[in-house]
This record gives sequence, structure tokens and C-alpha cells, in this order.
Amino acid sequence: MIASICVTAIDQLPFPGTVDADKLWIINGQEVWETEFSDEEIPQDPNRMHQLEKVARDGPKWGPDIYVDVVVKVKDYANFRIYLLRASNQYIGATW
Repeated sequence: MIASICVTAIDQLPFPGTVDADKLWIINGQEVWETEFSDEEIPQDPNRMHQLEKVARDGPKWGPDIYVDVVVKVKDYANFRIYLLRASNQYIGATW
């Protein structure tokens, strides 16, 4: 599995450079894939400056056509805070 995630600033302002995501959990029933994001550079789309995009690779071969829960650990380095963001019922449409 390859996971591509976008964390979106709800105020639509450019995503702060002091905020980053470093950990990912994908939950499929009782199974959990815990991983860190790759270091690969994703070109910034000028129309999506309000989003942080990250990729994780080499995951399990789940699906396709299943729903999983996704949890992302986000660090705010300026304020020394950690947030866990959850997106439930995310569709896996293809696996390679």
C-alpha cells in the first residue's frame, strides 16, 4: 500500500512551515499499519498552499474496495504541541 495524505488548513491560509506530520496509522479492523512518512519531496501546487501533503510507502496489501481509518500525528514546532488527526471510513480503491 502507498498512502498519500493531505492535511488542510481550515482557514485556507498557507500551511505554516512550523507544522509537519511525521507518523501515520492506518487501521483495518483489528490490523494496524504504523509507519513514518517518506522523505520524498512533493512539488507544492500553488493552488494548494493551504495543504500539507505526505506519502508513506511499503504498506500491507489490503483491499481494494475496503474502508479504513487513518490517524496522522501532526507536530506544531512553534507551540510545542502534538495533534492526532483522524479520518474515518477512508476508501482504498486500488493496491499495487
